[in-house]
Amino acid sequence: MASLTLTYRNQRRYTKAEDLAMQVVETQTRVLGKEHPFTIITMASLALTYSHQGRRSGAGELCTYVGEIRKEVLGPEHLDTLTSFADLTSMHLYEER
Repeated sequence: MASLTLTYRNQRRYTKAEDLAMQVVETQTRVLGKEHPFTIITMASLALTYSHQGRRSGAGELCTYVGEIRKEVLGPEHLDTLTSFADLTSMHLYEER
């Protein structure tokens, strides 16, 4: 299901991608926990979906949340943590244009 959300996003079917990603995050959080790598990856994907929809506020909030979880779980210098904050920076730069 998580892979299908990526397919929908790549097809620019953002509403379908968002709806499915939310279901996947909910299930993964319940079954695996909020700190599980799969849950975090799906949340990051959902943040990108929000960004593609022009929902910068929601994307930024979720991206910040993902970055903080990654920092806590993986450490501040882990590549995935840095990627989360780089994504957040890109969103802010895009807003300024």
